[in-house]
Formats: sequence, structure tokens, C-alpha cells
Amino acid sequence: MPIGSSAVLGFDSLMGVAEETVYGTFVTAAANSQFEFDSESIARSENLQKLNSIFGRRGYSRIVQGQVDVSGDVSYNLHPVDGLLLLKNVMGGSITPSRLAASITGGTMQTFTLELGDWGQQSAPAALSLMKRVGSTTGRTFAISGARVNQVTFAGSINNPVKATANIIAQGMTTSASSFG
Repeated sequence: MPIGSSAVLGFDSLMGVAEETVYGTFVTAAANSQFEFDSESIARSENLQKLNSIFGRRGYSRIVQGQVDVSGDVSYNLHPVDGLLLLKNVMGGSITPSRLAASITGGTMQTFTLELGDWGQQSAPAALSLMKRVGSTTGRTFAISGARVNQVTFAGSINNPVKATANIIAQGMTTSASSFG
């Protein structure tokens, strides 16, 4: 088997978002809550503490698991429907959908109003579960739980779509057997 034969190509990759009812309990993202992204760097790292003990052989005899860190950025084109739960999470409020009349728009159009949260009067917004699928439907799926949007940045230029980059921090990340979309 040649080296790299099990590599998964990044085209046709998707990100799915769902709100958690209990913090850290993973919720599978629905097929209609997925969006395409330009790049992502969400990764899990683990600090291991190696204890220098006297032992009868070379190497480390005791390793203690330290802090697990799951964080990274997701960059995507800002879309009026895709990725709204990320914006809701960073603003702490709610999303109100409404349908405009055909007489106003020339057709039916769904609009969304994002309300800012009052951080002094309410609890923190619900944590998110993210599903990251790398590759096509046969690719690898990663389940990210207890996620929050730490920071979001918008960038725009003439004749180009508005780009959004969300910095994500999370509690845990595992590979998932379930898929979406």
C-alpha cells in the first residue's frame, strides 16, 4: 500500500451545526443545517505530563493526561441562511425568520432577524455541536461537542462575497460514525 493512499481529499467537505440542550452532549446536525466552508483548522490537542520517576528501564514510566484543547478557525462565505447558528451563538440572542410577501420582492423570500442578547440579564447562549465532514460522503466525519464561537471576523471587498471567519473553542472532538446530508 503506497504512502498516502488513505488520504481524503478536501473537496465536497461540509460543516453541520446543531444547538445542544445539555452542554457537552453531542447533537447530530440535520441535513438542512450544513454549509460549505473555504478552510478550517479545528483540531484536538492533548497535553501529556511526563513524570521523571526512577524506574528500571529507559523512557518515561508515568504519563499523566493533562488538558485537552479543541479549537480552531472556520472560514466561509457569509450567506443569508448558511451558518446562522454561528452568528446566533456569538451574539447571544435569537433568530426570527419571516417570509416577505411576493408583492414586495417579486417572489417569496425568507429573511432572518438576528437579535443581540442582553448578556447581563440572560444566561449564555446554547453550546453548539459541529459535524465536520472531510471529503465526499465516504470521507471522515468528526463530532465536535460543547462548542462556542469565541470571535468572528468579517471581511469584504468590491465584487466579492463577504467572508466570515469564526474562531471556535470546544470541549471535545471525536470521530463519528454518523453522517449528515
